[in-house]
Amino acid sequence: MGLDNFPVTYPCASAGTAVTEQVADRQQIDCNATMSAGGCPWKNANPPGGVMVGMMGTYCWIRGKVYAHLIEQVLDMGVNELWGDLTPAECRELAEDVEQRYRHPRAAAAITAYADAQFAEDQVIREAYVEKTGTPFPVENTHGTSEALAVSVRKKIEYFVWYLRWVADEGDGMGAWS
Repeated sequence: MGLDNFPVTYPCASAGTAVTEQVADRQQIDCNATMSAGGCPWKNANPPGGVMVGMMGTYCWIRGKVYAHLIEQVLDMGVNELWGDLTPAECRELAEDVEQRYRHPRAAAAITAYADAQFAEDQVIREAYVEKTGTPFPVENTHGTSEALAVSVRKKIEYFVWYLRWVADEGDGMGAWS
């Protein structure tokens, strides 16, 4: 099962800038329309790269399981907190812990090793697919090199830290849906 995290209080709703639409028997926030109208606090905060958009195109949600796996693999740090709701203070504390590990000199080597291993594994899968089917792999390798993958990993970690601080300040903490 997956894990997705979201603001406890949707910042666009609390600011009164959410554009909603009727879906079945309830009103639902239309993220794209809210962004187009300039009312999305997440977009207006100019988030850094490394974004993995949440379920169904929800930008102020994160794919928690992806970030949890990345943090655990690269920084050797468990983030079990993501499986439950976090107060603003707990979000800030987790952001500080992740950032401190990320800034440690050992993190650079860990990110490179992770990217090298992941890239090599992806290449084996692609080559096996081509050998078995005789056709090109259907999805382009978006990273091209393990170095490009390492850059992507760094951006994801930096975004995760940014997101934790943003959701603490703007969303009254972070909820979990698993």
